[in-house]
Amino acid sequence: MDATAIPVFRSCFSLPANLVAQLASRVEQIPVLSTFTLSGDVELVRSYQPGASSRRASALRSIAGWAARSDHVWFRAITSDALTTNCQALGVSESRGVLIPRGVPMLNLKQEALSREELGLPGGLPIVLNVGRQTTQKGHKHLIAAFEVLQHSRSAHLVIIGREGDGSSVLRTAIDESNLEDHVTVIPYTDRVNDFLLAADVFAFPSLMEGLGTAILEAMAARLPVVASDIPPIREITDHGRVARLVPVGDTEALATALERALGADQTIRHMTDEAHHWVSENYSLHRVSVRLQDRLRQLCSIRLRAGSR
Repeated sequence: MDATAIPVFRSCFSLPANLVAQLASRVEQIPVLSTFTLSGDVELVRSYQPGASSRRASALRSIAGWAARSDHVWFRAITSDALTTNCQALGVSESRGVLIPRGVPMLNLKQEALSREELGLPGGLPIVLNVGRQTTQKGHKHLIAAFEVLQHSRSAHLVIIGREGDGSSVLRTAIDESNLEDHVTVIPYTDRVNDFLLAADVFAFPSLMEGLGTAILEAMAARLPVVASDIPPIREITDHGRVARLVPVGDTEALATALERALGADQTIRHMTDEAHHWVSENYSLHRVSVRLQDRLRQLCSIRLRAGSR
């Protein structure tokens, strides 16, 4: 292969890594593909991201705005909200960015799933599943409050999978104060998430802020009914709520009601899960996303090649 045809880009995810690559691009004059994952709404990020209000974070954002305006820097955003808000915050044109989400694997729904007993879950009760690290932005305290309300009308068991974080103590307190210890299973780590997806009845995702909401896509790929917060990224990946039930952020009563309806397993729910599975397959499967990303990288390589031939 001609050396000039070798891809000359860097895809960066963390802010410091972005800065290093963007600054280096000014010297090396090669394209850099940076990725917008979270919203560019600084106040929103400060609300839920520890350290986002620090002087270091503020200084990095200022430098990032300058570095991002280089002719060699291009962007990939995982949601439209991330693209719009970050371009506004950095003062760059949206024309320098492209929307390419994360992809998820499509589960083999015909595979033999582990039994609930093998997963350590009670039999005979519907399972409500949540997957997300234990941080404030994931809204676990709202989920516990809604599940407490749900228990008044329908018995169920809640499973929360996700590593510990700044919201772990809040989650433990919420469980203790609601007397739900026997009705909630918290699993900090497991390599069997897919097995839990196949064993669950409903997927709950009351997040307050998201980059994309990959766990929702994985749940829809498993044909699980989804109940989630109505925030821009989740609205986008559920086709504006067409393939999931969305509720106002932090609305405990609305979340409980939506969970109860989702557990009803009526024809409407089954139709929604079929539509959700098709939606993910067509727009967010690993294959579809990888093709779009490859196309974008080829475009950036061609920019480099054209510039080098001058």
